Order: sequence, then C-alpha cells, then structure tokens
Amino acid sequence: MKLLYPLIILLLSCSTEPETIKDCAGIENGTATVDDCGLCTGGTTDNVANYLKDCAGECGGDAIEDCAGECEGDAILDFCDVCNGDGDVNILDIVALVSIILGN
Repeated sequence: MKLLYPLIILLLSCSTEPETIKDCAGIENGTATVDDCGLCTGGTTDNVANYLKDCAGECGGDAIEDCAGECEGDAILDFCDVCNGDGDVNILDIVALVSIILGN
C-alpha cells in the first residue's frame, strides 16, 4: 500500500495536456489532408483536393474535356464558336453575330 501512494502521486503530477495534432502541412489542428494523388491539399495549402487529376481520373494525366464536356472527346468549336457545329458560315450565323455585337 505504501508503494501505491507514490505511484498515484506520480501519475497525477504528469502533464495531461492534450497532444497537438498537425495536418499534412504541419499546421496544428489544421484541416489539410492528403488527396488521392498523394498530395497535401486543403487547409492552408491553397490547393484543391485532387487538382492534378485529369477528366479520366488519372493523377498527372493529360486527358481533357472537349467543348461538349466529354472526356477525350473529339468535338471542337467551329468558325462560329459552335461546339461540333458544321463550320459553315451562313446567314443565320451572320444574323446571330450581328445581334450579339449590337447587344440585342
């Protein structure tokens, strides 16, 4: 019993302050996390999670969306800035362009 009292006093005298937790950016109690590409993002990093993923979901990939929003699609803007348009300039294109220019 005599040995128990010093042990209790020793345990009670130890610091019970909570351990600070740092995020991946080294900020105490920060909110940055490691994303799917293994990069520290969010929090104070100014990086959006998975910012290096392409439209196919590959980290560091080079797949891009076409003008129709299809990943690795082949739709392109024609001369009149119409996605997958016929590329021909006709009277309706001219009327639409004039209307845009005049703000009507």
